[in-house]
Amino acid sequence: MRKEKNTATDAWHELASEAVTRSVAKLSRISSGSWTIKDIEAAVNSEALRAPGEEPGAGVIFTVAGPGSLRALLTFRARDVEAVSRCFLGYSFVKMSSMNKAEELLVSEVGNILFNSFLSVISARVGEVMLPSVPHCIQGGLDIIDTAFRGSPGVTRGDAAARLRLTLSCKDGEAECSVLLAMEKALFYRLFPTGGAS
Repeated sequence: MRKEKNTATDAWHELASEAVTRSVAKLSRISSGSWTIKDIEAAVNSEALRAPGEEPGAGVIFTVAGPGSLRALLTFRARDVEAVSRCFLGYSFVKMSSMNKAEELLVSEVGNILFNSFLSVISARVGEVMLPSVPHCIQGGLDIIDTAFRGSPGVTRGDAAARLRLTLSCKDGEAECSVLLAMEKALFYRLFPTGGAS
């Protein structure tokens, strides 16, 4: 059983690596800085829905039209938004106690690029057309954002989950992003036939 779970996690890591490689290539083309992947940590099981803690940050929520009731949450730590800004735009915003509208738009845009790369890989693997919603940005404690995501329409207690934490870096710094996908188990097992969800 342990081996099956590791195999599923390895498969998710491989899928994520393909998606993030595409994301980084696009980010580098359109950004002021050149992005690279520093680290990827993957997990595939029900514990992937565990709350991430009270650290402040911002999340971008996506829903997907298509099979499998796919929902996604991408979160960024508040302390990394400055690095994201410098890498993407070439300058950072004035530091404020909470994120302003420009920072929310920035996080939404970077999250949109990352998620669309994941969606492209998933769509190709299951042979289905999947259309993402307009990104919805929410800020606050990462645990609050996680709770808002799990309570969003389409996410049910019986869904399977896949999560990864990645670190993106460029010459001006680095930023951590967490990607959480919740989906119906039928879609999950099409992506990860070896299982690993409970």
